[in-house]
Amino acid sequence: MVGLVIAAFYSRTRPLLGNLFDIPWTSGMISLSLTAFTTAWVVMVTWRLVLLYRETRFQLGTFFKPHKVRANVGWRHIISFGFLGLTLVVGAIYYTSTNNSEASVFPMIVEAVFGCFLAFLVLSVADALRKFFTRSDYAQSRPLDQIDEAPKTARTSPDTFLPLNNPLKPLLITLAKRNPAPGMADWITRLFHGVPESLGRGYFEYENNQIVSILPGHAGALVLFLLTLVLYAAVGLYKYARLGAALYFPTLSYVLLLLMLLCWGLSALAFFLDRFRIPVALPLLLWLVIMSNVPWSDHYYPIAALSPAARLNTSFSTQSSANTTTKRASMVAIAANGGGIQAAAWTARVLTGLEKAVPGFGKSIRVISAVSGGSLGAVYFVNEFTEAGPPPDLELEKIVERAKTSSLDKIAWGTIYPDLLRLFLPYKFKWDRGRALEEAWLRKDLAWNGRKNIEKIGLAKWREDVAAGWRPGMIFNTTIAETGERLPLSTVELPPKSPGAESQRLFFDTLCSKAPCSMDIEVMTTTRLSASFPWVSPAARADVSGPGAHIVDGGYYDNYGTASLAEWLDYQLEEEAAGKIARVLIVQINGAPTKPSKKADSERKTIRGWFYQAFAPVSTLIHTRTAGQLARSQVELGLLRDKWQGRVEITTVIFEFCGTNSPLSWHLTAKEKDEIEDEWRKELTGRKQPNSNASGLDVVRNFLQKLQTTDGQAHSQISSACPVTT
Repeated sequence: MVGLVIAAFYSRTRPLLGNLFDIPWTSGMISLSLTAFTTAWVVMVTWRLVLLYRETRFQLGTFFKPHKVRANVGWRHIISFGFLGLTLVVGAIYYTSTNNSEASVFPMIVEAVFGCFLAFLVLSVADALRKFFTRSDYAQSRPLDQIDEAPKTARTSPDTFLPLNNPLKPLLITLAKRNPAPGMADWITRLFHGVPESLGRGYFEYENNQIVSILPGHAGALVLFLLTLVLYAAVGLYKYARLGAALYFPTLSYVLLLLMLLCWGLSALAFFLDRFRIPVALPLLLWLVIMSNVPWSDHYYPIAALSPAARLNTSFSTQSSANTTTKRASMVAIAANGGGIQAAAWTARVLTGLEKAVPGFGKSIRVISAVSGGSLGAVYFVNEFTEAGPPPDLELEKIVERAKTSSLDKIAWGTIYPDLLRLFLPYKFKWDRGRALEEAWLRKDLAWNGRKNIEKIGLAKWREDVAAGWRPGMIFNTTIAETGERLPLSTVELPPKSPGAESQRLFFDTLCSKAPCSMDIEVMTTTRLSASFPWVSPAARADVSGPGAHIVDGGYYDNYGTASLAEWLDYQLEEEAAGKIARVLIVQINGAPTKPSKKADSERKTIRGWFYQAFAPVSTLIHTRTAGQLARSQVELGLLRDKWQGRVEITTVIFEFCGTNSPLSWHLTAKEKDEIEDEWRKELTGRKQPNSNASGLDVVRNFLQKLQTTDGQAHSQISSACPVTT
């Protein structure tokens, strides 16, 4: 719990975990405070159970006299463990207030106090209800110094949850007097009647090797655990009904629910197994190995059926006329890079901004090659095209709003509900955190006319629109997990016998049992596969029988989308080389700075020790994913330009986010949203491209106006649109 706070503010982990602590909406802090303090006190309860019953459970007295627990639970225990929850709450209030100008600290503090009260109420209810599950003479609370002198039938464990002087004491005494003994207590005794003392020692009170009562601490823990499950189920079912709706339950609270369940499960497992000297990790690891080899634990993405008209038309692997768009003397091709919601929002901002600022931009787009978050931003834009043309001005800002809207809580829901349950239940779940992410992207809490054009719509339908000439083509870049191959899933024809086309053909051949192919993939599912960011979205395979590859984020192979773009563009220029394509504008959209900062330069001089050597291989892989792929991207575009030099004018322009806040999660703070708008305003006011006297906007405008720029070759050699930052 403390580590989460540290990670949220540590510079290296903040892009991935920091926005967990952004909770700007009303009542969000209540939910966080409730789960934070409840989790903290669950830690206290499990700790107390071990201290109270260890001597009985493990027979420690036969070897040495253990330290006696000589005090009931006091307020110092409640408060000291409460600091675990308080750390998270204070961190969230500080993070939210500093990243949202409209967030007020005082209301958040009031909500946090109320949430803490609710958590204490949960603890009190558990302490009260435990008296109904134990015999009356064992359920009474007595000071410890009186226990040894009391008759054996009247002895009891110290209070487990609440101090003796708590304000709810009168209520608890009333409930204790109404304890329906023998009633429920006898029912539990009969339920566990056959458990021998050698197995149940530390859980039950025995007389003559017969159970006479469950120990009060375990009765209380059982009640508190059931209350935890009620909270877990209520949140899960409510969120399931509102997956595409606005935020209500914070993502951090989902994380705390998971920690709470792990605390219960692992503590209970350890308390039971340690008596037999069995390490907890051994059966746990064995169970995970078994479950990983059963089919229901795998992750699947849904496959849609092609319409009868599409079946008669063609299949994905054989279609040859999908890119028969209107021939033009010039074309615009776009590459949008990956990087979570930051890349999605920046891609949507650039595309809609260019459409609004430069007449004819949308009509000139032939293809968009996108990766990960860039795929989502591009899909929102391309989806709003109609036969009448590009999205109208009134729709452009709505597109950006969709791309900026958080999806992180839906991923958290998918992780601790369907993904956690699939580890224990023998059932093939159709839902997982990837499917929840798809549902979130439909943005049912936002009004937009184009949802019907993308909900349950497959790639085949978009291919028909591309062939008709009114919708830009899309290349969704993904990677095959088993082989590391690039797998472009496209609505345009890929070059025959090219690596990308062969990869796509083999992929769909595994889905289609007969010709023509009857299988299709929904556009939103394809977007999710392209954005299966490491650990955030699962590696999934098609929901069909037989062998199938697991698909992951396209950024593993090419995070900039230029490999597929260069492959497709070179083929188009070959096919239309007879003077039909004379000019090409390649627009690169980068959601984060690609040039190293001066801080990174200084870190190269740092002397490293053995600890650095332990994680240096992984660190190198992570940094190669960005720097190495960027260099390869520049080489590919450079080779393409050199090949067609003198025959086709190829101009490259980069629209790069140059700010400092670049989160890798699926949530943006208000401050980060504002920074995206600030960066775009700089583009509109004429931020110059490196090695050029023209801005990126000027390059696009001049290209579409068919004006020859005086420094066109310089545009082709741009490696970054951002200055070196400190």
